[in-house]
Amino acid sequence: MPDNTSTPTPRAPTLYDFQLSMLHAMCKSAPAQAANLLDRVGATRADAAVAEKRWWFADATNDFRSIAEYVTAWGAPASERSEHHGDREARYAVWDLPFWPGLQIEWMEIPPHPRLFRQLLRTSHSLPPAAAEMGCRVSKLVRG
Repeated sequence: MPDNTSTPTPRAPTLYDFQLSMLHAMCKSAPAQAANLLDRVGATRADAAVAEKRWWFADATNDFRSIAEYVTAWGAPASERSEHHGDREARYAVWDLPFWPGLQIEWMEIPPHPRLFRQLLRTSHSLPPAAAEMGCRVSKLVRG
């Protein structure tokens, strides 16, 4: 008789999940923009909350040690490159973030370091948002 009491192995969060988890944080900091984006992608605030939990508490993704594991979970990156720094090679992979055109996530690995590093990037053709778009108010501009 098979054992049906074991818990299934959780799936690794997808790139869509990652973007929804970022959007969940945006629901608090920029609720109007987040609501518009949720409508645009056909998701709810609850979907974003579940995705955030899946992202932050998924051992599968948090234990990834190589870009190859993200390629398996997220699909092919938009670009990849390698750079040599002395006797070490750093490898980079960049994925576009369709929720935010002009924004990308880049993962870097430096073997045999057991950890990946990430950063958000603007594409070369995108301009930074105006202060008003970010919900900021500039009361005085001082030029030197």
